[in-house]
Amino acid sequence: MAPVTLNAGDVAAAVRRRYGAERDGLGPEWACLDELTLGRFEMGERRADLFLVRAWSGQPKGHERHLVEVKVSRADLRAELAAPEKMAVFAAFAHRVYFATPAGLVKDTDELGPGVGLIEVHPFGTTREVRRATRRPNPEPMPEKLVVEVFRRAGRAEARTRTATAGDPAAKVVALEAELVAARRALDTAQDAARRDAQRLTGWLRKVGDAGGVPCVCGATIKPRRDTYQLGGHRDGSICPLRWSEPDYEALAVNLGLVAPGEALAS
Repeated sequence: MAPVTLNAGDVAAAVRRRYGAERDGLGPEWACLDELTLGRFEMGERRADLFLVRAWSGQPKGHERHLVEVKVSRADLRAELAAPEKMAVFAAFAHRVYFATPAGLVKDTDELGPGVGLIEVHPFGTTREVRRATRRPNPEPMPEKLVVEVFRRAGRAEARTRTATAGDPAAKVVALEAELVAARRALDTAQDAARRDAQRLTGWLRKVGDAGGVPCVCGATIKPRRDTYQLGGHRDGSICPLRWSEPDYEALAVNLGLVAPGEALAS
């Protein structure tokens, strides 16, 4: 079998998967832009192969920013290392800087420079962090023209999604994925609400049990049956003189300490 040859696109995709930036959903931890420039119309601007921002704000990382330069040949890597000022343009805004290469391309990580990390991509897209990049605690703030460029690209992507037509299959896929994300978000919200309701019900039943059960208007105590109460049945086995057992909510409220004896429940 011929060896698997990785191109720059393969390496970049593997890095995005490593960070989880290939997924959409309720909250991917990292967002990534490829071939990011400092401005759309400025000639000779340096491009960042991959610029990643941590979307989650929790500490200790916060909104950490990573620069990843993709190299798939020794000649390309040597040219990059011979002109470090090029990478320094975006490295100034990043907490960590990495090279991403096919496995075996870098023989000695020291040649990458102090503090620069290495991510190796193996055949079929698996990755390994060979050397962890040193974290810079206070990188420079992202300049206005870079923020504008990010907004321009994000706005263009959202506009394409909104105006998706039958003649634009790629945009249709994006639109359908957005609908799926919204449906998953609604499902998660409903499941969270159901869990909260179940917890409240469990707590309610526990309190009712601690209070001795639900009193019946006839003076007996209704026999509990899971999350409801058996109609016509009393805890002591007696038959309710009424047509069926009817909870005495005022007495229950008194037993639970919600109202004082003789105090009427609010309607």
